[in-house]
Amino acid sequence: MSVRPTYKKIASACGVNSSTVSRALNNHRSIPEATRKRIRSIAERMGWQPNPLASAYMAHLRSTHPPSFKASLAVVVDFPMPGGIDDLPGHVRRIYQGTERRAAEYGYRVHPFCLCEPDMTPARLDRTLFNRNIPGMIITGMSTPGKRLDPINWSRYAVVATGYSLLTPRLHRVANNVMHGFKLVIDKAFSMGYRRVGVAVSRSYDERTNHGVLFPASYIRTQLRPGQALETFIYDDHGPDAVPIVAEWLERVRPELAIGTYMLEAIQSLGWRIPEDIAFATFDVSQEYPDHAGLDQRHETIGRVAADVLINEITHNHRGIPRDPVEHTILGHWVDGQTAPSRRLPRRRAGGRS
Repeated sequence: MSVRPTYKKIASACGVNSSTVSRALNNHRSIPEATRKRIRSIAERMGWQPNPLASAYMAHLRSTHPPSFKASLAVVVDFPMPGGIDDLPGHVRRIYQGTERRAAEYGYRVHPFCLCEPDMTPARLDRTLFNRNIPGMIITGMSTPGKRLDPINWSRYAVVATGYSLLTPRLHRVANNVMHGFKLVIDKAFSMGYRRVGVAVSRSYDERTNHGVLFPASYIRTQLRPGQALETFIYDDHGPDAVPIVAEWLERVRPELAIGTYMLEAIQSLGWRIPEDIAFATFDVSQEYPDHAGLDQRHETIGRVAADVLINEITHNHRGIPRDPVEHTILGHWVDGQTAPSRRLPRRRAGGRS
């Protein structure tokens, strides 16, 4: 059984004092990064390993004592926010809020950095984060799938991405399990008595969700019961111009329950009543529309888990593009709402009474 080296022995081998070893092995930012790496490398060769019991004890202390300020973290957004966080799209805003609350529990503050500002480029973002001594960032997704963030010196930061719109570089990622959510919504629709379900999404939405609509739709069609139908429509335009395209498809297909992007606007443009003429469910319920039925993608939870992953990377002094990126998926759940009432008739009690 190997004996763990003491801080004093490690300090002697490194040519520093014991307090420097302690701070370096705990990734204290008062010790230069190069020195931390050198001390950790020597300590590991001598047989030093992090103590999981000590880590658990420190986690207990953090949960029972008010956290002291450690550092600032960046939350990178790619959507305009002229009036601040409240102007962000709902899902990005909720991710930010989840990140902010979770980071505060560990003693970190978060600051938004908007790539949409006229003078903000990836290179300037890199310089700004470095000059402000920010050790890590959460990238909440790109407004355009496939957008790149070169050039950034990734080796300076711990990085976590949310969603699937940032494809390169390959980073640790936290995202909603859209395939699970899509199947959950469709299964729920059929179980509520709807026989003909229509789904229309833009091609960019399908790409942003890692094809979480098209792939499970193909499988679901192989499992449909007699009388059930699942109609899907993928369109190229993503924006207000998509409304008449979706409306035309709705008139042609006439589903009993409609789900998808710009679906609500298309239904309203046709003058149809919800749910009398057509039922409606959304892939992303929010507090702004409390009467909507659909999938809660749990964006706040995505933000909290992203903060957990990022802070863990910072604590273990992991920087740069990971060799083995890990993906954390969050399962959504169905939310009942007035826009999609159940069509199932109540079962009759014994004796013929309902």
